[in-house]
Amino acid sequence: MAKITKPRPGVTKREGEITEGGVLIQNLIIRPVIRGNLDIQDWRNYHKAAEAINGTRRALYDLYADVLLDGFLKRLVAKRVLGVTKNKLKYVAKDGTEIEAADTLINLRQFRKLRQYIQLQKAWGISVIELMNEGGTLKVFDVPKKHIKPDIG
Repeated sequence: MAKITKPRPGVTKREGEITEGGVLIQNLIIRPVIRGNLDIQDWRNYHKAAEAINGTRRALYDLYADVLLDGFLKRLVAKRVLGVTKNKLKYVAKDGTEIEAADTLINLRQFRKLRQYIQLQKAWGISVIELMNEGGTLKVFDVPKKHIKPDIG
């Protein structure tokens, strides 16, 4: 008779994933935007910290959020996004014929949201966009940049 072994208690790393008793750990730590009086040296330090090999981008994203309180800059970013997302898309085959079956997906509000998130990636840098199928419809979720840790995948 084979002996059944229970997973050992405690945290272990198996096949690249951290598990606790065989259960995958998925932690999401919500951090508020920290606003304060910043000078040029702080800006440079945040930028250097983000570019480091195993750097942290949290402070840089706080800085971005603080800077985007300026209405003029916020409108410039929105203008760039709108310049791409306001144009209608059509899906065309190699022979030049339009494929109308793709129109239902392209015309969805969530698909436009996806295009917006892709454009915002150019301003914010590393992004994670999760695409889900909920009841046969597209659902798009943009993971907050502050919670992405590219150094650990």
